[in-house]
Amino acid sequence: MKELAKKVVKKIMDINPFDFLDNFSKKSQGMNSILSYLSEKQDVVTAGDLAIKLNVSTARIAVLLRKLEKQKLIEKTISPFDGRVTFVSITSAGQKYLNDEIEESITIMKKILEKVDINEINEFIRIANKIKKSIN
Repeated sequence: MKELAKKVVKKIMDINPFDFLDNFSKKSQGMNSILSYLSEKQDVVTAGDLAIKLNVSTARIAVLLRKLEKQKLIEKTISPFDGRVTFVSITSAGQKYLNDEIEESITIMKKILEKVDINEINEFIRIANKIKKSIN
């Protein structure tokens, strides 16, 4: 079994799918996840809401919000009722950035679909989920 595992690891390393997958993963996590949630949400969103929804620590959310605010992609305001609560909203620049990211992802996926059949992609997703569950 050890030799088989070594061969599989070598084959995976040879094709290095992780660069491609990292590109999608990084875009779908962190800052883009915050922007997506803010874009979809029509109600007031707090930093705490984001931490719960995205299943990350409030400290991590604070770091990401600082980055987004520095880039003027979000706006933070302190609650007039409770100074410990921060409201977060997406700016028009943030919405444009998010739309551009989505378009880039769609462009990449269109290129993939030109060479890889949708059934193969679905099978890849099914297998990737099975592998993910086996190691979690």
